[in-house]
Amino acid sequence: MPKRVWKRMDAWRGYYTFEPTELERKEGWRRVTEVHAVPHGQNDDFLNTTKELLSKRYNVKAKFGRTSNVFATNLVIFAKPKAGRWSKEDKKFFEEFEDIFVSTYTSGFSIFSGETYPLDLDEYRKEVRKLFLDTFKSKAKAKLVKLE
Repeated sequence: MPKRVWKRMDAWRGYYTFEPTELERKEGWRRVTEVHAVPHGQNDDFLNTTKELLSKRYNVKAKFGRTSNVFATNLVIFAKPKAGRWSKEDKKFFEEFEDIFVSTYTSGFSIFSGETYPLDLDEYRKEVRKLFLDTFKSKAKAKLVKLE
């Protein structure tokens, strides 16, 4: 179970995030992305889609942490390569994946009005699948991904 850590933003605001324990780090778990989640009708769909896409190559788990903003929680995603060790490609993949993950999620709400908008999960799937193919180009590596 990842350990909970309070991140202070200023004197009265902050949020909980999670870090892998020492044992989890030895086992290969890493925190790969996080986002402040707001009440949105598609949160479960977005999280399930993320787990589905990543689970082709990684063991995945997610944790939610409280924030000082009563309208948001912090969503943290952890991953561990099924092949065992982290490769250069895995690291590169998650550097780019984080941008896709955060931009897709944040496109679903307005911080100014509080309105929520439908998430384009089909486009999200396409972007992540393309990233998998671009990152893991060799046939042997692409076989592990089995995107279609």
